[in-house]
Amino acid sequence: MKKAIKILFITAVSLFVLFFIFLATIPLWFPFEKVKDFVIKELSEKIGREVIIKDVSFNILKGIELKGFSIKEPKRYGNRDFIKDESIVLKYNLLALLGRELVINKFEMVSPYVQIIKEKDGKYNFSDIVDNFSSEKKPVSKNQIKKS
Repeated sequence: MKKAIKILFITAVSLFVLFFIFLATIPLWFPFEKVKDFVIKELSEKIGREVIIKDVSFNILKGIELKGFSIKEPKRYGNRDFIKDESIVLKYNLLALLGRELVINKFEMVSPYVQIIKEKDGKYNFSDIVDNFSSEKKPVSKNQIKKS
């Protein structure tokens, strides 16, 4: 009986150590520069504006931090920032993430800045972003197929 408990304990400790080794090697599989470049590219395409992220830091236990985040204004406003922040912190529930669910415990913008401008025609400087999202292809429902 004692031998079975000892084997079970050693197995549990070994699995625990292997799990944390696995977590520590994640940055080797997903280099943050490539992830940062991918996020910048995808965000820029979605909103139709230049997105800048100076640095990304990641800790599997603590979360993700974006430093030097900004979204630029359209060219007609010059090279100004529409949204910028020194640091954005995203903390999540690790156990839920391991269960393939994203549960965000904390979303913090450390020093946010947003400039809203109303244009003469009644539109705002963010209207193009809203238009980009509303013009994306929406899934076709079964009712729309039957009507055709």
